[in-house]
Amino acid sequence: MTINKTILITGAGSGFAEATAIGMAQAGHTIIATAQISPQVAALREKVADLGLDNLRVEKLDVHDPYDVAFALSSAAITRPTCSSRSS
Repeated sequence: MTINKTILITGAGSGFAEATAIGMAQAGHTIIATAQISPQVAALREKVADLGLDNLRVEKLDVHDPYDVAFALSSAAITRPTCSSRSS
Protein backbone atom coordinates (compact mmCIF):
# COMPACT_ATOMS: atom_id res chain seq x y z
CA MET A 1 0.00 0.00 0.00
CA THR A 2 1.41 3.35 -1.03
CA ILE A 3 0.76 6.40 1.13
CA ASN A 4 0.68 9.65 -0.83
CA LYS A 5 1.68 12.73 1.10
CA THR A 6 1.61 16.47 0.61
CA ILE A 7 5.21 17.68 0.70
CA LEU A 8 6.58 21.22 0.86
CA ILE A 9 10.00 21.60 -0.76
CA THR A 10 11.84 24.90 -0.43
CA GLY A 11 14.67 25.98 -2.72
CA ALA A 12 13.19 24.02 -5.62
CA GLY A 13 14.26 26.54 -8.26
CA SER A 14 17.25 24.39 -9.20
CA GLY A 15 19.47 21.49 -8.26
CA PHE A 16 18.62 18.68 -5.90
CA ALA A 17 15.46 20.32 -4.55
CA GLU A 18 14.06 20.76 -8.06
CA ALA A 19 14.86 17.15 -8.94
CA THR A 20 13.36 15.97 -5.66
CA ALA A 21 10.14 17.93 -6.25
CA ILE A 22 9.74 16.47 -9.74
CA GLY A 23 10.65 12.95 -8.65
CA MET A 24 8.29 12.97 -5.70
CA ALA A 25 5.47 14.31 -7.89
CA GLN A 26 6.16 11.60 -10.45
CA ALA A 27 5.92 9.10 -7.59
CA GLY A 28 2.37 10.34 -6.93
CA HIS A 29 2.81 12.72 -4.02
CA THR A 30 1.27 16.18 -3.92
CA ILE A 31 4.11 18.70 -4.00
CA ILE A 32 4.29 22.38 -3.17
CA ALA A 33 7.65 23.47 -4.55
CA THR A 34 8.96 26.92 -3.73
CA ALA A 35 11.72 29.11 -5.12
CA GLN A 36 12.97 32.47 -3.93
CA ILE A 37 13.57 34.10 -7.31
CA SER A 38 10.70 34.80 -9.73
CA PRO A 39 12.55 33.67 -12.89
CA GLN A 40 13.16 30.28 -11.22
CA VAL A 41 9.47 30.05 -10.37
CA ALA A 42 8.49 30.72 -13.99
CA ALA A 43 11.03 28.24 -15.36
CA LEU A 44 9.93 25.50 -12.95
CA ARG A 45 6.25 26.13 -13.70
CA GLU A 46 7.00 25.72 -17.40
CA LYS A 47 8.92 22.48 -16.76
CA VAL A 48 6.09 21.14 -14.59
CA ALA A 49 3.53 21.97 -17.30
CA ASP A 50 5.67 20.27 -19.95
CA LEU A 51 5.85 17.15 -17.76
CA GLY A 52 2.09 17.23 -17.12
CA LEU A 53 2.48 17.12 -13.35
CA ASP A 54 -0.88 18.36 -12.04
CA ASN A 55 0.12 17.39 -8.51
CA LEU A 56 3.12 19.76 -8.37
CA ARG A 57 2.38 23.40 -7.53
CA VAL A 58 5.14 26.01 -7.77
CA GLU A 59 5.09 29.15 -5.62
CA LYS A 60 7.46 32.03 -4.92
CA LEU A 61 8.73 31.93 -1.36
CA ASP A 62 11.49 33.88 0.32
CA VAL A 63 11.57 32.39 3.82
CA HIS A 64 13.03 35.66 5.13
CA ASP A 65 10.06 37.69 3.88
CA PRO A 66 7.11 37.63 6.33
CA TYR A 67 4.64 38.47 3.52
CA ASP A 68 5.83 35.55 1.37
CA VAL A 69 5.65 33.19 4.36
CA ALA A 70 2.13 34.32 5.30
CA PHE A 71 0.96 34.01 1.69
CA ALA A 72 2.49 30.56 1.29
CA LEU A 73 0.90 29.33 4.51
CA SER A 74 -2.53 30.66 3.57
CA SER A 75 -2.43 29.41 -0.02
CA ALA A 76 -1.27 25.98 1.10
CA ALA A 77 -3.95 25.86 3.80
CA ILE A 78 -1.22 25.26 6.34
CA THR A 79 -1.75 26.74 9.76
CA ARG A 80 0.95 27.67 12.18
CA PRO A 81 1.13 25.49 15.24
CA THR A 82 0.10 27.28 18.36
CA CYS A 83 1.92 27.01 21.63
CA SER A 84 -0.02 26.89 24.82
CA SER A 85 1.32 26.98 28.30
CA ARG A 86 0.04 24.45 30.72
CA SER A 87 -0.32 25.06 34.41
CA SER A 88 0.74 22.25 36.63
